[in-house]
Amino acid sequence: MLKLKSEDCFKIAGRGTVFTFKNKEPFWSKEVLNQTVEIDGHEYTVTGIEMFGKHRDTGEKGYLYGIGEAIGLLVRGEKK
Repeated sequence: MLKLKSEDCFKIAGRGTVFTFKNKEPFWSKEVLNQTVEIDGHEYTVTGIEMFGKHRDTGEKGYLYGIGEAIGLLVRGEKK
């Protein structure tokens, strides 16, 4: 399970919560999308991934998010 520390958090009515962070560990988008991740010690399901100011080409594994990239994860529901 991917473990992350957020820089900021936004609530979007009708969509969910967005956590922003600078990536410290490379990961493929398809390894994270619709999966459970740990953010600030809590578990969430990722429903969307955004990278700010960059175009992403996707292949079979999706896009490889590298170290230091600014990323936003749209998540739903904290797992209890």
